[in-house]
Amino acid sequence: MDTGIDLPARIEHGLSALALGLLLWGPVPPEALLRFTWAWFRILLV
Repeated sequence: MDTGIDLPARIEHGLSALALGLLLWGPVPPEALLRFTWAWFRILLV
């Protein structure tokens, strides 16, 4: 299933949308955002 979008672009788009959603949702501690991002990358890379 090729959508014409490579994986790094999809990851970047997903993370930017997620970060924007969290910022709009309310005050999120930077450490929580970093922890979530790290967990997200570990899921993708494993």
